[in-house]
Amino acid sequence: MANNSKLCFWDVSRKLPLTVR
Repeated sequence: MANNSKLCFWDVSRKLPLTVR
């Protein structure tokens, strides 16, 4: 389950580089 959450997070990060910073 944790893995799935990470994927979702990365997906958003990729679309919103602001989250990464």
